[in-house]
Amino acid sequence: MKADHPALKYQHNADQMVMVAKNDYSFFRRFHSTQKQRLQNVYFT
Repeated sequence: MKADHPALKYQHNADQMVMVAKNDYSFFRRFHSTQKQRLQNVYFT
């Protein structure tokens, strides 16, 4: 596979996003709680 293969580019972007989320713990917690609220809205209303 060539280095500029689209899948590798997407994987690199995903890795960067994971790194940012881990570094910014408050952002990660906020995102997680919003996801949980969204699921509760779907299943419990």
